[in-house]
Amino acid sequence: MSENYILDFNGDYEDYPNFTHFNCSQVLGSRLICSDEAQEKLNQLIAHHGISGVHFLDSGDYHYITKLMCDQIPEPFDLVLFDHHTDMKDAVFGEMLTCGDWVKNCIEENSRLHQVIVAGPSQKAFQQVDFHSQKLKAITEEDFMSHKAMDKLAYYQSDLPLYLSVDKDILTKKDAVTNWNQGQLDISTLQQSLRQVLSHQRLIGADICGMPEECPSLAEQLKAEQINRQSDEKIAQTIQPYLKVS
Repeated sequence: MSENYILDFNGDYEDYPNFTHFNCSQVLGSRLICSDEAQEKLNQLIAHHGISGVHFLDSGDYHYITKLMCDQIPEPFDLVLFDHHTDMKDAVFGEMLTCGDWVKNCIEENSRLHQVIVAGPSQKAFQQVDFHSQKLKAITEEDFMSHKAMDKLAYYQSDLPLYLSVDKDILTKKDAVTNWNQGQLDISTLQQSLRQVLSHQRLIGADICGMPEECPSLAEQLKAEQINRQSDEKIAQTIQPYLKVS
């Protein structure tokens, strides 16, 4: 049993009731890359508060935190990732963890990870990944558009528990405003996909990321906040029934 919480690096989360709020603005060396100091602080926070709830991780710049969450799972598990990007780029900062290579790091370093199902990147994005592993299962954006994704999600499911991660950049701009290029899924298709996954495997924990850069006008900022809050609520409400949270 654990708690729902927010790791807020940029002050983007207001009016999110029922979530413990952690101000992470002073965690240095944490945007895009994860310095040793940042990793130590985040690991301590995660270890203390657990991974068994729904967690908001701010923008996709901090998506590497999912890898830190998975590192603390003590049993064999599956990782299911909904994302417009593969997050499996070659390392550009040596051994330092980044938002662009954390999935690759997770596959290579976590012996308890049975498989990672990456759902949402385009076929071209997967083809550009210079990395191969039997643990990796790909479901492309084209699979969603041709209505093949649900069957693939069902096919890849196992008897193991799963950790779930959602980057809202998988959604259209109608349903999310993020600081990365976005996909073509609508929120209802994402919710349907989440139910498909969660109804067949025990859920260990889940995280959600995807927030915008600062908007040029207050009106645009307020609109972006409203769009993201609505989708955050829908995603969290879809996940919540499958979790036991104190």
